[in-house]
Amino acid sequence: MDSAPPRLPPAAYGRRSAVYAEEQPQQEPEPEDTPGSVAIEAASTSAPRKEESLVSPETEVAGLIVENTDAVEQQNRSEVFKRVLKCIALSAGVVIALGGHGIFQERIMSQPYGDDYFGTSAFLVLCNRLVGVAFACTMASVKGESLKSAAPAWKYAIVSVGNVVAAMCQYEALKWVSYPMQLLGKSFKMIPVMMWGMVMSRKRFKISDWMFSGAITIGVIQFMLSGDVSAPNAESGDSMYGVLLLVLFITADSFTSTFQEKLFKDHKTTTYNQMLYVNSFSVLIAFAELVSTRQLMPAFSFCMRHPQVLSDATAISAASVTGQFFIVSMVKEFGALALAATMNVRQLLSIIVSYQLYGHKMIALQGLGLALVFVAMFLRSALAVRAKLASTKCAPKESDVAERDKRKYTVLGKEDVGNDSKDLREGGP
Repeated sequence: MDSAPPRLPPAAYGRRSAVYAEEQPQQEPEPEDTPGSVAIEAASTSAPRKEESLVSPETEVAGLIVENTDAVEQQNRSEVFKRVLKCIALSAGVVIALGGHGIFQERIMSQPYGDDYFGTSAFLVLCNRLVGVAFACTMASVKGESLKSAAPAWKYAIVSVGNVVAAMCQYEALKWVSYPMQLLGKSFKMIPVMMWGMVMSRKRFKISDWMFSGAITIGVIQFMLSGDVSAPNAESGDSMYGVLLLVLFITADSFTSTFQEKLFKDHKTTTYNQMLYVNSFSVLIAFAELVSTRQLMPAFSFCMRHPQVLSDATAISAASVTGQFFIVSMVKEFGALALAATMNVRQLLSIIVSYQLYGHKMIALQGLGLALVFVAMFLRSALAVRAKLASTKCAPKESDVAERDKRKYTVLGKEDVGNDSKDLREGGP
């Protein structure tokens, strides 16, 4: 008969129980059911778990961007509206200033003061360039630009010679041809400008550029040959002399504009710095012309007899400088295409005003030539604007890219920011 197992002492049972208790997980005592605990438990069971509400980082970034889309679009519309108003204001400034310049120009050179006609073109150039020097100094000081010469003096002198020759031929031509003819003659300079550009800067032009320039040239020639284009105080046969002066004006002016562009490119001159030195040399050249031809004192004597000349000369100088300011501002803000379209409008309106104020006559064939000129000019500007818009990619602003980078940085981390910025700039999501 087997004997019963020996009984362990009580101390051994106590040690074994302690070891068993250590091996078992600790269980917290269940709290008593109270009204508050029941409510908390019910609320916790009804609320969704936090892990179930999380979305992917990319989805969260997309949601943040979509939320701001309406605000960004509204801000963009506001900015576009402001820029449209600014463009209209600058265009109106160009049209009014240069239109006034043309009216006073025709008044001085083709209309009598009493029984006398003013004929000293170099005096008008002198007055105009003096005001230009004062304006350039003022604007350079306001903008903090240096007054130190940014290019060799001889280059400024060459531009000034062309500038003075062009201005004097422009004024002198009004003694022989009407202002509308002079204004249309300026449109003829497109071909000389293109030719100077090919010679001096080795530019290449499209076939469409030559076609539009040819159409404008044909329109100008038709306007000139179809009817009378002489000035009111000149014989109709003398208009050919005025046309030759216009050809000389076109040659000198196209050379001046091309050389000025080369100065900007080669020496990085600022607008007002170049205006200051070109006008300063022009003052010296115009003064030397007046002294050498002994026209300085007769010009002052004429102004003493007819003080209205000084008022008109001041007005034409102020209009010229104001027009330069609006032109510079428009090119800076909206580019050369916007300026070209504005100048087309200005020329058309100036011709209409001149016909109304000074009683010029136009026959049907001249009207056809005039229409051909402006249709070609407007089509050329419209096609240029269309080509520019087509070549411009719709890219987001740098501020929008930075804001999106900042948001994604907080979600995805540094390593994804650069790729996201690149995708956004390239039109990606």
